[in-house]
Formats: sequence, structure tokens, C-alpha cells
Amino acid sequence: MSAPLVKISHGTFTVTLASPAIFTRIAHGLVLDNIVYFTTTGALPTGLVVGTAYYVISAGLTADVFEVSATKGGSAINTSISQSGVHTLVVDRTTSITSDGLIVSRALTSQIDMCNFEVIVDSVTDWKPSMLDDVKVLEDSTVIFAGTLIESDETLSGGNVQIISCLAKDYSFDLDRELVANVYENTNVQLAIEDIITNYSTGFTFNNVAAVGAIDYLAFKYEYPSKCLQQLAELSGCDWYVDEDKDIHFFAKESIASPFNLTDTNGKYYFDSLKIKNDVKNLRNTIIVRGGTYLGSTLTETQIADGNQITFLLAYKYSNTSWTVAGSAITVGIDFIDDPTLFDAVYNFNEKALKFPSGSQPTNGQVVSVTGDPHIPVIVRVKDPVAIAAHGAFEYKVVDTSINSKEGARDRASAELRGWSTEIHEGKFQTKEAGLKVGMAINVQSTIRGIDQDYIVNRITSTLRPNGNEWRHEVSLVTTQTFGMMEFLQYLLIQKDKEIKIDQNEVVDLVESYFETIVLSETIMTSLVHNPQTETVAIAEVPTVQALDYAVIFCVGEITPYPDGFKRQFILNGSPLG
Repeated sequence: MSAPLVKISHGTFTVTLASPAIFTRIAHGLVLDNIVYFTTTGALPTGLVVGTAYYVISAGLTADVFEVSATKGGSAINTSISQSGVHTLVVDRTTSITSDGLIVSRALTSQIDMCNFEVIVDSVTDWKPSMLDDVKVLEDSTVIFAGTLIESDETLSGGNVQIISCLAKDYSFDLDRELVANVYENTNVQLAIEDIITNYSTGFTFNNVAAVGAIDYLAFKYEYPSKCLQQLAELSGCDWYVDEDKDIHFFAKESIASPFNLTDTNGKYYFDSLKIKNDVKNLRNTIIVRGGTYLGSTLTETQIADGNQITFLLAYKYSNTSWTVAGSAITVGIDFIDDPTLFDAVYNFNEKALKFPSGSQPTNGQVVSVTGDPHIPVIVRVKDPVAIAAHGAFEYKVVDTSINSKEGARDRASAELRGWSTEIHEGKFQTKEAGLKVGMAINVQSTIRGIDQDYIVNRITSTLRPNGNEWRHEVSLVTTQTFGMMEFLQYLLIQKDKEIKIDQNEVVDLVESYFETIVLSETIMTSLVHNPQTETVAIAEVPTVQALDYAVIFCVGEITPYPDGFKRQFILNGSPLG
């Protein structure tokens, strides 16, 4: 039975060299009996093995610290000797994920593998996945998806149960963190791949690259590494993918056979699920391609003036021109840019017109000539005589101004014919058998259906059956004809990036922005007495001795105003005089 297993990374951890070993990971989110795995960029201490399943035990379990055992509920693991590198904690989260929400979609290498899953968060399990977590999904012991969590959507169910819908993309998402801007000349595909992985990616290797083919000249103009690898794959006739260890695999197309084929009796698929599609609705066996223009060889075009004509319409748009009238050179400016009074005539490139001022036009019988490099329209017609004989003529037009050569137009027309000149055969089926991968070659031979056809597996969508313990794979098939057309359409998208002009001496101005949060704190001391000040007041008193004969008039009662001149109040009972 092909049981599922979902492993999700929980970041780095540290471990002591002790008995028992103490593991530290801040807010690890682990609970009793969680199954965990350890990976490292160096070496784990003695007592631990990379990729081995361990169980979280109750001893020492806190929010940030935990211990593990080799068996459920067993004794703690001891560690010793030494360790090196950065260690990563990986947790089996299969029981936290709903069986009906787990979907793995694998596609051809020019496309992206994806994994959708749902996490239940309740009072028992309060773990939540984090963006950029590594996600691995296994079928028994075989990894069928490995990638990075890039999106989540949280909702509530029943008031206190949280459902988190997650989306992960394969490791090409990590591979495409940087852009490649480089030119490869007089080298080979193998060395180009090694250079891209070494200089434009982090954490990826190229141990399984078996690429052949020489490169005369190939320029990557600020393109993602995955797109560069795709172009190199097309150049060398290969397929490629990134495995669960972030190692690049490069191999010849259709060189990997399926672990099984399909017949009426071998029981490798659900018999009623096999569907074969035959399609002629897009039949086209005569292709007309109208591209842009290409620069032709220098030629001379002449016209005879009638004496009245002031505008001469030309057959082509010309570059690098020289002009004559009656064999004598004339000066020609640019229409709507130059001052026409300063030239004999002006030339409008887009209108393909030479214009003379009224009254200064060539006289009757004079020869007006231009010598230059013509911009010749790219127009080709390519037919498939065999397909026309079988089905009659079906014409189709392609307009693509980025095609600037007859050879490129013929290649485009030929690709269209390869994809659509005959009947299209596609298929799909369901199976519980493990081991299928996209890009594999598989044969369908059915006496009942009258089929004996080779196909390529181009997509696999894997879901869990209702029991949650068995995978069911829906497999899509295409013929090499359709496969080639899909790759060509992908090539057309890539070519849009090639329209960027990059000079070999181009200088890149590197401007990096850094965002910081600065926290400022200020302490103010306050008191009831603040900003104390002192002041000294000097008071001086000068007594004046009153003369004995000083005239004073004593009065009984209040005096208003007081004192008034020589009058003084006489107190009857409060003074010596009183």
C-alpha cells in the first residue's frame, strides 16, 4: 500500500553533546510522539543519523527544548564526539494534514511542480506552517514532490478550528532567486550548466548532469536560471529537473522508460479510466508566416520623374542611403526632424517616401535613384504535402514581428506543421502504481481499442483515496508530436527575453536598498524641585536721627492720608506718651 508521508522543515536547531542530548529550537511547536528527522550541512554528532526517524519524548519537553528517542516512548538519545555545520529540523506533519486536501501535480520540466495541502490547527495541534518552509511529500520511501511553501490562506471552521490552505512550488522557485546575465562562447552545455549553478544559485549542485553539445554563442539577458537550463536542454536535446536534494538532473529526451506499459490485461491501471483523445479541430498543413524585416544586400532603386511629382514612393525602407537626381548627388534630410529648407529633399523612412519641395522637384525625364540597404519583409509559405494529400489543404497564418530572418520564419512554420499537420493523439489514465515520472516514455497497446501508440507522460496529478492511506495518480499522455509543439511554444516565450539588447561591455550599476527600524529611547528625570535658582537680596537701612526741635503735631483718631506732613496719630494706651 502506497502510504503518504509529508515532511516539513522547521528551521535550524542546536544539540548538546551530552547524555541525554538536549535539542534547542525556539518555539519548535513539537508535541509528544511527533516524528522528527535531522539534516545538516556538515556532520551530526555521534548518536544521530541523517534522515532517520526519531520520536519526541516527554522528558525535557518545553516550548523551546526537546529530547528524542529511537522508538516511541523509549529512552533518550545520547550524543558525543563532535559535530559541524548547520543542522535542520524536519517534522512528519502527515497527521496534521487533511487527506482530501493533499494534491501533488507534477508537470514537464518546462513547467512547475506544485503541491496543495490543508493544515488543521486546533486545541491539540497548534502548529502552523511558515512561508518558505521546505515541503517534501513521499509515496512510501519515494519522494514525489519537494519544494518551498509560498502561499497560505487561513480560515476558521466551527469557531475554534483553523484551516490553513497551503501552496508549495518545486525547488525551481528557489533556483530562480537570481538572474543570469552572461554570454557563453566556444564552450559546451556541461560547462555552461556548471557555471550557472555555481555563480547564480545557492545550495544547488550538478552531480547528475550528463549534457552534450557545443555552444558557439549563447547570451542570457537577465533571465532566470531555470529558463537558462531549459534553453540549454533544448540545445542539447535533453530534459532536466531538480531533485529533492536540490541536485540538477540533465538527461537525453525519452531516454527513461516507464516502469510499466499499458495493456488490456496487465492490471497496471484502472481499466475503465483509460481515455484516448483524437483531435483534428486545429488541423493546419499549410503555414504562412509574416515576420518582421531583415536587412537585404545593397541595391539601387530608380524612378523617372514626370516634372510634376514631388513625392516618390519607394519599394522598401532603406538604411545607409545615398541619393542622386540625373546622376548628381543631392542632399537629403529626415522628414519632420530636419529643416527642409536646408536640403534638396527629405526622406520619410516609415512612409518609404522621398519628398521634394514644391517648385524644386525633378524635371520631366530626370532619373531619381536611391542606393542603400533595403529592409525586406519576412514572408514564407511552408506546406506538408503528405498531410495535404490525406486531409486536403488547411491554411494558417502566423504574424510575429520578432522573426527577422527567412530561416527563423521557416523554423516557426515547420514547428507549426509538426504540431498540427496531422491528427492529435492524447490520453490519460488512473493508477495506484508507484514509480511514474513526467517525461517517461510509455506504450499503450490495446487490442480492444485498436491502439498501439507510444506516448510521453507530461503530467501526473496525485491525490489520496478516501481511506487516506493510498495514492491515486491521474496520468496525462501526449505524443512526441504534441510534446514538441509544447516545447516550441515555451521557446517562443523565452525568445521575448532575447529582445533585450546587451552590449558585451555593459556596466551594471548596483544600487542596494537597506531598510532599518531604529528605536530611540529617552529618559527624563523629574522632581518637585527642578531647575533650582538662588538669589541674594541685600537690604541696607540708614537711620535718620530726628532733631529734637522737629515739628510734630499729634492727633487723636485716624489721619487720612497717613502720614500727612508733620501729623502723627497719638495712641492713648500704646505709647509712652499715652
